[in-house]
Amino acid sequence: MNTKLSARRANTLQIVLVTMLLLSSIAVHTQGEECETCPAATPVYLGAYIRDTATDRTTRISVRQEIAYIVEDAGGRRGWVTYIAEVPGVLLTRGSTTTSRTDPSISYRLTLTQYFSDFYDNNLWWVAVTRYKGRWESLDPQVTGIDGWLMAGAMGPRWGGGWIYDVDDIHLTPGYSATRTLYPGWAGVYVGVDTGYQCGQIGVELRRVSGHTWEFWFNVCKGEIWPF
Repeated sequence: MNTKLSARRANTLQIVLVTMLLLSSIAVHTQGEECETCPAATPVYLGAYIRDTATDRTTRISVRQEIAYIVEDAGGRRGWVTYIAEVPGVLLTRGSTTTSRTDPSISYRLTLTQYFSDFYDNNLWWVAVTRYKGRWESLDPQVTGIDGWLMAGAMGPRWGGGWIYDVDDIHLTPGYSATRTLYPGWAGVYVGVDTGYQCGQIGVELRRVSGHTWEFWFNVCKGEIWPF
């Protein structure tokens, strides 16, 4: 783990505010039977943060669900959900008064789409993720992404037996705009998220022309909160 990821882990663990988002209100059962006691959907934990590298101050930012496509049948659910987090321009004005060219309130946007399938069996949720798609987008001509990353992590029991604990990532220089897709090494493997997780993270190091830098990232986790 490099020093940047260690710093983000330390700062994230100090922040206890977590938003819980339920994606669906329809119960699912793997046997195709009525399941009055099944929970509505896998809980999703979201957290977005921006850290001023000069002061080490970390601020929590809201994450919103932009769009979702989910199909349900007797075998479970499958589909994708897109999440977006945006940096308010006021948080990136140190050293400059320039604001966004499209929205005075926003300087940078991160978008993360999680492609997944899940089912409920024996009082447990099992989740498989096939890929994560990330998008980096600057809305301020004086702010650019100098180091971007897309990460995936999984921990917990595997459907059919065994245990998984793994992390995969890709890095890039996103500049003003970029899109990447990450296929984790365990793509398609069902993990029990009641005692584990399937998580994705998108992030970027931002720099103003003034030289000031920030780190901006957010997590999307099915199951336990990812400690990154």
